[in-house]
Amino acid sequence: MNRLLLKKVLTKGGFQLAEAVNGREAYEKWSEWKPHLILMDEDMPIMKGSEATVAILNECHPDTAPVIISLTAYAFKEAREKAMAFGCKDFISRPFKANELYATIAKHLSLKYTYADKVPEVETNSEPETEKA
Repeated sequence: MNRLLLKKVLTKGGFQLAEAVNGREAYEKWSEWKPHLILMDEDMPIMKGSEATVAILNECHPDTAPVIISLTAYAFKEAREKAMAFGCKDFISRPFKANELYATIAKHLSLKYTYADKVPEVETNSEPETEKA
C-alpha cells in the first residue's frame, strides 16, 4: 500500500521510479539502475532496509553514492538514529505528507520545483469522432 502511494505521489511530480518488494530486490535494482536517491523501508522481507543500505553503500565511492532516505512507520528518535548510523542521509516517518517528501528530496538532490499556476483545459467531445472517407 505504501509503495502504491509513493508511486502515485512521485510520478505525479515527474520522477522516474523503480520499485522493489524486498531488500534484496532493492539492492539488485540499485546495481542495475544506479538511482540518485533511494527511499528505503526498514521493514522489508528477505533483507531489511538497513542491510540493503549497508550493502549498497559498501559498493559505492562516497562521491557517487545515492542519497538513501529511510521511510518507516517508526517515528521514534532511536529509529532515526539507527537509520542514520546505517548510512541514511535522512528519515521520514509514515504517514508522510507529500510536501514533506518533496521537500526532503529537493534538499538532498538540490532540486527546485516548478509549479503550474493552472491546469490546462482539455476539450472533450461528447460524440466519438468518425473517420470520413
